[in-house]
Amino acid sequence: MEFVHIEETINVRKSFEDFGYFRLYVTDRNWVGEKFVTKEDTRSFLNRLRGMNEFFFDIYKHKLNGIRIDILIDCSYFSTQLEEDRPVKRFLREIEQNLHLLEDPRVLIEWKRKLRFYAGSPENYALLYHFCKSNSHLQISSEIAQYIEMQVYENGEKAVKSVIKKDYKRLAKELFEEELEFDYIIDRLSASTDRRLKDDSLFISRLFKFAMQDPRIFLYNILFIKQFYKPTYKEELFQQLFIRIQNEKRDNCSVTVEVIDQEQESENKINTDYCQDVRDNGEPMLMFFKNDPPSQVYSEKKDILTTIGKWVKQRLKAEDLKNLPIKSWIHFIKDQHQIRQDVGLLIIRNVSRIAGRLGDEYLFIAEGLIRGPESITPFPVIDPDSWVHLNQRQCAVLCYLICLIHDICKEKNYTIYEVSDDKLGAINILEIGRDGTEEKNGTRKISNPQTKQRITTEGKERHKKQNHWVSFHFRRLRKSENPSTAAIEKAKAYGIHNIPRGFTFVESFTRGSVIGERKISAIDVYRRTMQRFEHVGQEAQPS
Repeated sequence: MEFVHIEETINVRKSFEDFGYFRLYVTDRNWVGEKFVTKEDTRSFLNRLRGMNEFFFDIYKHKLNGIRIDILIDCSYFSTQLEEDRPVKRFLREIEQNLHLLEDPRVLIEWKRKLRFYAGSPENYALLYHFCKSNSHLQISSEIAQYIEMQVYENGEKAVKSVIKKDYKRLAKELFEEELEFDYIIDRLSASTDRRLKDDSLFISRLFKFAMQDPRIFLYNILFIKQFYKPTYKEELFQQLFIRIQNEKRDNCSVTVEVIDQEQESENKINTDYCQDVRDNGEPMLMFFKNDPPSQVYSEKKDILTTIGKWVKQRLKAEDLKNLPIKSWIHFIKDQHQIRQDVGLLIIRNVSRIAGRLGDEYLFIAEGLIRGPESITPFPVIDPDSWVHLNQRQCAVLCYLICLIHDICKEKNYTIYEVSDDKLGAINILEIGRDGTEEKNGTRKISNPQTKQRITTEGKERHKKQNHWVSFHFRRLRKSENPSTAAIEKAKAYGIHNIPRGFTFVESFTRGSVIGERKISAIDVYRRTMQRFEHVGQEAQPS
């Protein structure tokens, strides 16, 4: 099974390109969709867009003020199979080829009727508007252009009146008649805004359905968005928008519209770091995990993490993913794992299948409590074959996550139990292995965290006294030397065909006289390898 692969620019800080009246960012690769697309495939479109932008702004600058717009485009948007022979295009070609027929009043009336019909669909606005501006000498052009402008503006006014103002008015009346809590009012207005933005997303998705075929069409749609939100901007309801465009399925342009508030703006999450901070589009990237100074230890640790990650990936099959728990859960990093200094807890939020360079890839969106900023940050689980441009701390977090996925999906060796928290309420905790519990892949409720701690501690003490199975692992050698031939042969029996320099291989064994339960726990392999790595490293340090 392949996890998502990334381009070389993972640790390069990205920002929006400023076009003056909107800002644009195109992802390095597709993060959704059925076709593999990279930014390289969009280069021609973007170059033409830049070339036309100044000319377009000079003509329409009086209409391009107002609400600020940030647009993030997933590369999948450019995978759409275009309908070159759409009825509206055929009709416009017919007009251009038969302009002499406009002198016939009957033909003029019929053409006006058809143009108004096509102008009823937002998908056609930009194409028709461009036709009218390019043929401004025709009598029907100004009439149809004004009709489209009026439709866009009236739709914007309707959105304000039908949703936002109506809710404000109703809430004001309720506030007068009853004593309402302030939080209740905020919740109601927030729900109203969400409904409005959902409708706006549908409208804008129709605008952009065919915009990738021509940069001029794209720019006209920016103009229409500005006009659509003018009534909203006048009411000072929205000041800045974030629009994400992608294409999850064939010929299906999907748009998400979000309001950017002043707090987000002041936190600088939009201007420069938006694509790396809070978005789940695959490019938050583990930017918080700053690189350690390169050294021999640095290189060895990264090599062994990559080896473990590739071994786990080979064992996982796509059908194993059906074993992912349906219920939401939180996994806390145990003290013995060194990555706990970077991440406090982990959540797998979403899994999807997307097209990759060599076939299907599986995109896991994880969330981690990142130390330092102490914020829950989304990031993708990246394939070990793409770790060459990551630092060792990023590799450590990703390797742990891949091992976690293995033990959940392949071995089904986990326990989920419910804990009551004063602040969070009831939350589900996922732990790998028994670790003091009696159920495997089961659920139980523990209302008190202290009780849970006592049970876990007792289980660990009991575990120490029993004979048990020890997973295979890698042990760091005191000298950076190649593994022995015997170690290499032993590793091959476990599906590992490469032991990095500076390590040897330790087979699985039973500690004690009784054979324990033979499990293949990737988390255990990871944990034991990292423990031995740190232990040998400490011994090797001069006193």
